[in-house]
Amino acid sequence: MSCDFVILVVITVALAAEPIRAVSDAGHIFDAQRDVEYELSKQLEVGDVIRAWGVYNDHTTSKFSVNIRGRGPNSMYLLHVDFRPFNSVVVLNNYVNGWKSEVRPWFSRYNFAANKIFEVRIEVHDDEYRIFFDGNELRSRFPHRVDLRYAKHVILQGGSNGFKWTALKLPDTKVTGSGVPFTTSTREKNYLDKPLAVGDVITAWGIYATGSVKFNVNLMMTNEQYFMIHVDFRPPPNENRVVLNSKKQNGWETEMRTTLPVFENGKPFKVDIKCLDGEFEIYHDGNVLGSKFPYRNGFALEDVKFVWLLGGSLGMQWTDLAISQPTPRPRPSLMLLRAEQSSTGWEGVPERAIDGITDGNYGRKSCMHSRKSKNNWWLGTLAGNSAVSRVVIYNRVDCCSERIDGAKVYVGDVFCGEVEYEVGKVAYGIQCGDAVGGTVKVVQNDQYLTLCEVQVFGRSSSETPLANLATGSPTWQSSVGWSGVSSRATDGRSNGYWGDRSCSHTGSSVSNTWKVDLVHDYKINRVVIHNRIDCCAERIHGVKVYVDNKFCGTVRYVAGKNVYVVQCADQMGSEIKINQEYNYLTLCEVEVLGEAAGRHRLLQVLARSLEC
Repeated sequence: MSCDFVILVVITVALAAEPIRAVSDAGHIFDAQRDVEYELSKQLEVGDVIRAWGVYNDHTTSKFSVNIRGRGPNSMYLLHVDFRPFNSVVVLNNYVNGWKSEVRPWFSRYNFAANKIFEVRIEVHDDEYRIFFDGNELRSRFPHRVDLRYAKHVILQGGSNGFKWTALKLPDTKVTGSGVPFTTSTREKNYLDKPLAVGDVITAWGIYATGSVKFNVNLMMTNEQYFMIHVDFRPPPNENRVVLNSKKQNGWETEMRTTLPVFENGKPFKVDIKCLDGEFEIYHDGNVLGSKFPYRNGFALEDVKFVWLLGGSLGMQWTDLAISQPTPRPRPSLMLLRAEQSSTGWEGVPERAIDGITDGNYGRKSCMHSRKSKNNWWLGTLAGNSAVSRVVIYNRVDCCSERIDGAKVYVGDVFCGEVEYEVGKVAYGIQCGDAVGGTVKVVQNDQYLTLCEVQVFGRSSSETPLANLATGSPTWQSSVGWSGVSSRATDGRSNGYWGDRSCSHTGSSVSNTWKVDLVHDYKINRVVIHNRIDCCAERIHGVKVYVDNKFCGTVRYVAGKNVYVVQCADQMGSEIKINQEYNYLTLCEVEVLGEAAGRHRLLQVLARSLEC
């Protein structure tokens, strides 16, 4: 067997420990070869970092060097760092129309040992380069003989008999979506300067050494005992696996295992941890590793406090760390000024849903909570009428997340949509199509209502909001069955459970009609029908909607769909009619949306009942 020696050549500036920074331009490690000109993306300056990695085979290799150069084949060398192991020396020099006087600090060939990665660091100071080997400064420094502004590229040269250059890192090289890496070391606690969010990516870079013990990337919580996720690489002679796990103080939790990816001696590698809704996705050099890993039960991304890079031996080292935000986190464009709700339980006051904190752990006192388990609502008031494009709801994560299923969102009187619960999902976006209104309302008829944050996106608007013209208007239907009188369909409760006595019901299974009399003519934009959900939902199929006998549209039943919107294209009329020719007609709420400006009624008309 032959022994491999690995050299790490670095031109860098020492960086103090600091929080992870979320910006876009960075130096990064990439595969490199000798005699290739790697262009600098910025002017070289004091504090910049250039790193080069190579694999050293034995002492018979020819000399090899790292060079900062100007342009062209015969251009100047600002710095020539030339390793000559056969002579136990390092030669430092520069070239401008010929080599200048060199500096030769003593350097023993026996600094190179089998399967150990060595680090040579060159710090660019105001007037000189300082060269370090394995953390120890060489006996000589080298002055700036050429202005740094002439530096154009870096080239790796030389080596033979199995020697090869493997990797390079240049200062401020563009890295799409990877954030700004900063130098970090094993066991350094890298504290976050802002909470993680869905869409963020944690990236760690390292150099692999054959035979290394296991090494891992960890997203940590309050202290060293709590791991949100532990990504543990276990190369041979270990298990040849990647183990994903989480940990609480008294022990590890349920782990997942996948096949170890390929690592190469002296080569750089990159690990990405992508933050998704309720889970993490892990990548090695751009390739997905196994299955997605869920958040610790009852915790959220906001609970991650620092990143910890651990493990490794025989020269394997973690080198850099970064966080990125592939797309800017959208900020709510509309502010909710105040909030109210139908009832308050467990100190979950309505203002908690607009406190700017999306933490889904109820114990941290940032979620509202209703007292009752049915017929709940929460209402937030905007600064004025606004065209709302989207409402985002952050759900509770430490318990009872499924209670959000079926919650309905309104802007003013306009129904936007309802939440469809997904296991592990934290934030739900409901599209509102620029609905105009001065309030945002969330209704949950069949469960407790808990909202950990409500965010509203849109713009201010001078348009007249649509109003629910059916509210308080007289209703009528062709027959009544099981006490399901017609007025139940406009009682303001969209509860789809028959037992809650909020749905109308005809007594006949054929030729059924329900009406609401608006008294005056209005432009009718749309009619919204809330269907029964505890039984017989398919009966709604084929229902037809009319404005003064002018046809608007037909309901097409879809399994699992609870609300149907029928567009009426601003048809003028005073009577809304809903027909079902071939089945019982059950309506759990009907909302008639139109322009309410100038609307008025006589009190005696309001008192009139047309019910049968």
